[in-house]
Amino acid sequence: MKLYILISFIFFYNFTFCQTEKLDKIIHKRIERLQNKNIDTIGVYKIHGEHLITTKSGATTAYIFWIEQTVIKIIKVNGCKISRSKKLLDKDIFEFYYSNQNSIDKETLDNFITEDGGFVSTSHHIKNNITIYDTNKTKTWEINNFYLIKNSGDYININYDKNIDLKLIQWKNLIDKKIINLFK
Repeated sequence: MKLYILISFIFFYNFTFCQTEKLDKIIHKRIERLQNKNIDTIGVYKIHGEHLITTKSGATTAYIFWIEQTVIKIIKVNGCKISRSKKLLDKDIFEFYYSNQNSIDKETLDNFITEDGGFVSTSHHIKNNITIYDTNKTKTWEINNFYLIKNSGDYININYDKNIDLKLIQWKNLIDKKIINLFK
């Protein structure tokens, strides 16, 4: 039985690691291709873990979005599958970022802290990464969605109100909304 558990763990670890490594290579190649077409503003939104729009528990799904002519195009990369590009007719995702860039660049998401000052954590949660590539810089934000819940069991997150009011989180929610509408 112990051997079976060990083999299962090794298989799962290798599958997850290989899937993430392949995904990162696909994203990198796609970004290079877009940059070679003189597209200078590109976003990548990654979701790690269970989520409304991932296909498997623990899977990583990425969305690459960019402005081409007057619309935002977006593709979904899940494992080795790449969707056809879809169009967003508005530029809300980039407009929100650039109009709030100073705030978003400085903001940090605070940990889940209880009323008595204790720290609460969990091993199973969703993480999002947002990366913006533009001519001036590359910037990545990691968002632990556990810090965005109001309470966990009997524990109340005293940082909840501060965290959900961040421009970074408003931007993440806007991206989520646009993606869910396109890929449902």
